[in-house]
Amino acid sequence: MPFVQRARDFLENQGSLTDHKNVNYMVETVRFLLNNAVGLENAKSTEKILQYLKKSGLEINRSRWEIDILGELRDNGVFIGSHRTKGMYIINSENEAKKVYLGYKKRIFKEIERMEFLRAIMLNAGWRT
Repeated sequence: MPFVQRARDFLENQGSLTDHKNVNYMVETVRFLLNNAVGLENAKSTEKILQYLKKSGLEINRSRWEIDILGELRDNGVFIGSHRTKGMYIINSENEAKKVYLGYKKRIFKEIERMEFLRAIMLNAGWRT
């Protein structure tokens, strides 16, 4: 699957992230997921990922991991799926990819609704947007 291959490729060559200050966290996150969480049925909680990182000598809090590690990986084409109750995983099928895609789409549309509501309040107050 293309997502698994992208993750494997990342382990071999971090590309533009090679000199990133958090590259070790990214590599170990991807390594853990490839070894333990390929496909939704094998998803692992963020807590398990953080525990693995800590055992590897890389301590990080959840919020920082989500923004600085998970976000950077996704920004650079290593897509890690997430499920509210099951955890994080490397996408392993077309169906999983579609679910992740639809999840992004729903969140984006919700944010657009909020943005438009904010804009309406601003305009009503006589403020420019």
